[in-house]
Amino acid sequence: MRYKSLVQLFYNSYFKLQDFNSRKGLRSPVFIVGTGRSGTHFLCSCLNSFSELDDGFSGKESRYMFDRISELTVRQNPLSSSVRGYYSSMMRSVYPKTLVDQTHPNIWNVEQLKNWFPNARFLTLNRDVYSVVFSMINHPGVAAWEINHFKYPKPNRFLGITEKNRNIYCNRLSDIQRFVFRWCAHTERSMELIETYPDSVMGIRYEDLAADMVREMGKVADFLEIDPPNELQYFNEKSLLKKNSLSREQVREIDEALMLYKESGG
Repeated sequence: MRYKSLVQLFYNSYFKLQDFNSRKGLRSPVFIVGTGRSGTHFLCSCLNSFSELDDGFSGKESRYMFDRISELTVRQNPLSSSVRGYYSSMMRSVYPKTLVDQTHPNIWNVEQLKNWFPNARFLTLNRDVYSVVFSMINHPGVAAWEINHFKYPKPNRFLGITEKNRNIYCNRLSDIQRFVFRWCAHTERSMELIETYPDSVMGIRYEDLAADMVREMGKVADFLEIDPPNELQYFNEKSLLKKNSLSREQVREIDEALMLYKESGG
């Protein structure tokens, strides 16, 4: 009963927001998307440094919708009306600032979100494959999708499973190599979105944030048409070195998976 009430609340919020939006000139959300363990938490903290932006959770994932949206996405179902109502409610809660959302699986829901919020902007974050895989190995929650891949429909664009590589994915790959297939699919999706929606989608490399934070935040400010932040987030460059802890065998597995994904046509 509580769940139904919550769904109804979020659903009703969307329609109530229409009048609020017209009166207040509310801006559409900014969505941070990408693959897990690519640095989306850090990028969200960077955006919270902008005076005009707010994620509503102090840099943490939404305790209301992250898991639900993730599950809908990996099961290849469209986002529900409750998700639409949730975002509308959050937009109102952070007003007069603009809502930032870091539910990274939304990389596969961009078209639906654009339909709901035509002026929304998307920041797609990409990171070195070795760093992402190392982080996935050390965060079991993120790795659960690959470990439990048999529970999900196939082909599966979220997991990087196509009709061509389905047999390889299910019968030949280690979990580490399945992480690589997900990284490949998300990287391809990111490039597709940037090319298809250049006015709505901006690509950011995690490593570029380390190289020149001032430059990258300036680009973000220009893209979002807002002022850059007065203070910048500290980038811990040690995060770039964690991948060096991968064993030779793990690096070999990653390299093999990259080759298999390419040879199988992705």
